[in-house]
Amino acid sequence: MAKLTRSLYFKLLVSITVCIIVIGAINTWYQLKSVRSEVEKQVEDKGMALAKAGALSTAYIAENDLKAGVITSQKLFSRNYTKIGSEQDAKNQRYKSDFDDYSDTHWLGVEDSLLMDNDVAFSIASAYSDDPKLNGYIPTHNSRFEARSKRIFNDPVGSAVASTLKPIKQVYNRDTGEVMWDFSYPIYINGQHWGGFRVGLYTTQIEAVQTISSAIQEMSEYSGEMGPAMDNIAYVTQQNAAATQGLATGADDVITSMERITDYTTKSSEHTEKILQALKETGELTSNISEFAQTLAQMAHDQADIVNKFKYL
Repeated sequence: MAKLTRSLYFKLLVSITVCIIVIGAINTWYQLKSVRSEVEKQVEDKGMALAKAGALSTAYIAENDLKAGVITSQKLFSRNYTKIGSEQDAKNQRYKSDFDDYSDTHWLGVEDSLLMDNDVAFSIASAYSDDPKLNGYIPTHNSRFEARSKRIFNDPVGSAVASTLKPIKQVYNRDTGEVMWDFSYPIYINGQHWGGFRVGLYTTQIEAVQTISSAIQEMSEYSGEMGPAMDNIAYVTQQNAAATQGLATGADDVITSMERITDYTTKSSEHTEKILQALKETGELTSNISEFAQTLAQMAHDQADIVNKFKYL
């Protein structure tokens, strides 16, 4: 009986310790869940601020260049595209336009400057056309993606970017499997709709928040098993106390309860591993989520200054 008692005490101690860890983890996850919407809102504000800054900067430069005679309105709003080379894949076909030389020289600086933000995957101006086949022309892509310049992206997302008359956010999966948040802001040049400015954001931080959300959901489902497990622990404790006093115990019931506790402990360990993995993946976000949200908010506001910066180009 003494051997059984030591075994019961050991398993009981392990189970209670695991329960404490799980309860603490649940509390932590629910506290983090409360900031999920705030973090997503901050990321969205940042993306839209960047798209707006790009659109306003592009328009400002174009309006000043029109006044200075650097380019004519006829060329800037021309939608006459000529094929470059003999690309067999229509999707990768490139086109020469009446304004791509101009955009290469005068707009590329705006587009590339936004890539200084590590969360930005790309930032480009997209030309609108009332012809669906020509809508979404990219005269100048970012320097690091020069091969994608002078192509027409008239897929649903690309068409929406060029056509939109108001700020929009689109979410889609890239060929690489990454989830992209795509922000667009219309470009108006002297009051005339030219197209849209498009900014794609990597969703590393959003995915980190999603990892937390998934862990919370699993823990919520798992927490329903805690009640029965605690009942079994209480029963084993009572039987163990009776055994130490030399009183009769329900040996079979104790064994059954111990098996249930062991099963609960095993499941708890599995969920703890998932929690640790989630913490590892979220990195700085979980270690200081509030500071991260504040940083994003500040960055969103700071991006507005880019308009003034490009007034002197």
